[in-house]
Amino acid sequence: MSTKIEMEIDSTPDSSEELFFRQIHSSWVTSEGTVSMQAFRPSKKDARKLSVTCSGKFDAQSAYQKHLSQSLSSVGSMAINNAEVIDAYTALETREDGVVPQVKNVVVDNDPFEGHAHVDFTDLTKRECKSVAANLVSSSSIRGWLFQP
Repeated sequence: MSTKIEMEIDSTPDSSEELFFRQIHSSWVTSEGTVSMQAFRPSKKDARKLSVTCSGKFDAQSAYQKHLSQSLSSVGSMAINNAEVIDAYTALETREDGVVPQVKNVVVDNDPFEGHAHVDFTDLTKRECKSVAANLVSSSSIRGWLFQP
């Protein structure tokens, strides 16, 4: 059983600068060579949690290799940080029923391996998922590819 640790929002560079690597499947790269927002949108099979790998345990290349070692496919590593996740959630509009979606942090869960983390999309509507994913792909695209074989 793993211990789930929610990262605190902190103004020190270490907490906002830690990167979380996302492995990009070839089907998420457009014919123009850009990464689609699908890369930052979890599916139902992921229990609506976007898997990422902590830069505190892996660099971009070793995160890519870890992904492949699990018989998964990737064309490279891109990354987001916790501040970008907070910004993506903060940008969500108040729902028609007056509910404001709760701002989320990256959660380091170390499950199924040490250095695994996720972004929880479970409370979001489809429209909100698209909005958060669009903001995350935009942030990661500004940073660019951190590893490609």
